[in-house]
Amino acid sequence: MNKHRYKQATIILLMLIPFFSIFSKGSAEAEKIKHPKAENGVLDLSTWNFEENGSIKLEGEWLFFWMEQLDPANSHYQNIIERANKIILPGYWTEHSIDGHKFAAPGYATYFLKIILPDNSSRMAVNIGNVQTSYSLYIDGKKRAGVGIPGTTKESTTPHYSSKVIAFNPNKNEANLLIHVSNFHHRDSGLWATIRFGNEMEIRNSWDNRRFLDIFLGASIFIMAAYHIFLFWFHRRDKAALYFGFFCLLLALRAVITGELTAFSLFPDIPWSIFLKIEYTTFYFSVPLFLLYLYSLFNINFSKTILKIIVLSGVIFTLFVLLTPTKVFTRSMEIYQIITLFVGSYGIFILIKAVRKKERSSMILLFGFLLLFLIVVNDILYANQIIATGMFAPFGLLIFLFSQAVLLARRSGYTIFKFEQQTIELGKTNLLLRDEIQEKRKLEKDLLDSYKQVEQSRDGIILGLAKLAEYRDEDTGEHLERIREYCRVLTEKLAEHPDYMNYISDGYIKDIYKSSILHDIGKVGVHDNVLLKPGKLTDEEFEKIKMHPRIGGDAISNVEKSIDIRSFLTLGKEIAYSHHEKWDGSGYPFGLNGKDIPLSARITALADVYDALSSERPYKKAFSEEKTAEIILQGRGTHFDPDIVDSFIKCRSEFKKIRQRMEDD
Repeated sequence: MNKHRYKQATIILLMLIPFFSIFSKGSAEAEKIKHPKAENGVLDLSTWNFEENGSIKLEGEWLFFWMEQLDPANSHYQNIIERANKIILPGYWTEHSIDGHKFAAPGYATYFLKIILPDNSSRMAVNIGNVQTSYSLYIDGKKRAGVGIPGTTKESTTPHYSSKVIAFNPNKNEANLLIHVSNFHHRDSGLWATIRFGNEMEIRNSWDNRRFLDIFLGASIFIMAAYHIFLFWFHRRDKAALYFGFFCLLLALRAVITGELTAFSLFPDIPWSIFLKIEYTTFYFSVPLFLLYLYSLFNINFSKTILKIIVLSGVIFTLFVLLTPTKVFTRSMEIYQIITLFVGSYGIFILIKAVRKKERSSMILLFGFLLLFLIVVNDILYANQIIATGMFAPFGLLIFLFSQAVLLARRSGYTIFKFEQQTIELGKTNLLLRDEIQEKRKLEKDLLDSYKQVEQSRDGIILGLAKLAEYRDEDTGEHLERIREYCRVLTEKLAEHPDYMNYISDGYIKDIYKSSILHDIGKVGVHDNVLLKPGKLTDEEFEKIKMHPRIGGDAISNVEKSIDIRSFLTLGKEIAYSHHEKWDGSGYPFGLNGKDIPLSARITALADVYDALSSERPYKKAFSEEKTAEIILQGRGTHFDPDIVDSFIKCRSEFKKIRQRMEDD
C-alpha cells in the first residue's frame, strides 16, 4: 500500500513541476524588471532598453474619447489633452464612466497614447489581439492596420477578430497611437486584451510562438480526441472513452479559435458570428460532457439529479447560442461561468469521494483536474477584469491531459495484469472443466483484444531497450538513428533488383527500419570493463564482445515467443544474431556464409560498418566518405553481399547526406 501511495505522489509531483515553473518564472521576472506604465496618455520609454528588457505591455492611462472618431491627421497630444477622458487599459470601456454615467457596451470611441522612445530606435512593432469588436489603428496619423470596419452605427460596423503584428519605422523619438474602436454586436467592448510593443523581430517571434502553441495544443488534443473516439468505436461498452473523446474534440476546436485567434487567420471569409457561436458552444457543451465522463468512471458517487440538471443546462445554453444573435447570447457567459464553477466544485467533490473509497487512479485524476479547475477560475476572473494575471488555459489543459495519459497507462497496465492472471486461471480451468471450454475461449479472445490495444506501448518499451544498449556505449552518438536511415535507403534501392523486387515489400522496409536499431542490444550483457575499455582488447576480452550477438538474439527471441505473433521483432532477432556474419563465412557467432545469412542482417552489416568507419572513436579518427566507400567496395564478395554493395554504390550520395545531417555532436 505504501509503495502504491509513493508512486502516486511521484506522478503528482511531476504534474506540478510545469505548473509551478510557469508562475515562479513570471514572478522572478516581475521582481527583476519594473515595467513603466502610461500616465495621462503618455508612456515614457526613453530609458527602456528593448534589447535587454524585451517588449512591453501598453498598460496604464490612455486618452479616451467616447462616441468620437478623431481625425488621425489632426490629432496631436497637445491639441486633444484638454478635453480627453482617461481610461485604464487593458479593460472594457463598460468599466468606466463620465460624471457617474457608465459607458454602454454598444458604441464607438477613440483611444490615444503617446509613446516616447529611446534615441535611435530601430523598426518597432505593435501586437494587438482580441478587440471587441472592430478597430482601425493609426500611427503618427497614418493608418497601419484594421480589423473589421469600425463604424458609428450598427449598420456601418462590421465585427471581426484577428491577432495582428503591425510594424513601422518611428519618424522621431516618439510614436502616437490612435485607435478607432466600435462595438454594436457584443456584451463586452473595447481594448480588453494586452497590447504589446517592442522591436519588430521580438514581437513577431513571440507572436509566432504563441500561434504555434495554439496549433500544437489543438493538434495534440485532437489526436487525444480521435484516439478515444476510435477506442469507443471498437469497444462500445467504454462510455468514458466516448465522452472524453468528444470533450477533447471541443477543446481542440476551441484552442484554435481563442488565444491568438489562429482560426480567424486561416479562414478569414467565414463570418465573425459563426466563429463566436463556435467559441461559445464549445465551452457550453464541454462542461456537461466532462461531467458525463466523470460519471462513467465513478457513477456510484454521483447524484443523477445534479447530472441531469447540468446536462440539460448545457443543451439549453448551447441552443440559446445557436438560435439568438451575438448581442443577445454573449450576455449568457457570466451566468454559465457560475454554472462552470459549480460543476468544477462538484467534480472535485466526486473525485475526493472516489479517493476516499480508494478507486483506481482517482488520486491522479483529482490532482490533474484540481490544477485545471484553479486555472479555469483564474481565467474567468481575468476575463472579467477582476485580476490581472493572464490566461493560462493551455497550460492547464496540458497538465490535465498528462494526468489523463497517466490514467490510461495505469488502466492499460491493469488490463495486461488481468490478462496474464486470467490466462493462468484459464489454463487450470480447461484441465478441470472440459465442458466449459467454449466459454473460456471466448473470454480469452476478449482479453486478447484488450491486450492488442496496448501493443503500441509494448513496442515502445522494446525500442527503448535499444536505447538502453546505446547509452552504455559512450561512443555511439547518433549511431542508431543513422543506422535505421541507412538501412531504409539501402533496402529501398535493393528492392529495385530483379531478385528482390517480389520479396522486399513496403512492410519489409518499415520493419527493417524499426528493427535495425536492435542490432547491438546484446551489449547490455557485456561487462563495462570490456565494453568501455579505451585500449586494445585482449583475445579473451574480444571473445566476450563476440558474445553480444547471441545475447541480443536470444533476448529478442524470448520476447517474440512471449507475444506469439510475427512482427518487426522477427527481423530484429535475425539482425541481432547475424549482423557480424560475413559473406565468405569468416564472421561470427555462427560462421554463416552467402545467402544462409538472413537478408536483413546482410543489409544491416553494411550499414553498421559504414557508420563505424565514418565515425570518430577514442581509438581512431573518422575515415573520409571516399575512404569508407573504398573499404566497403574491397569487402564485396568477402565481407558483404555483392548485390547489396552494388545497391550501396547507387545510393552512396544519400548515405553521405544522412551522415552530414545526423552528425554526432
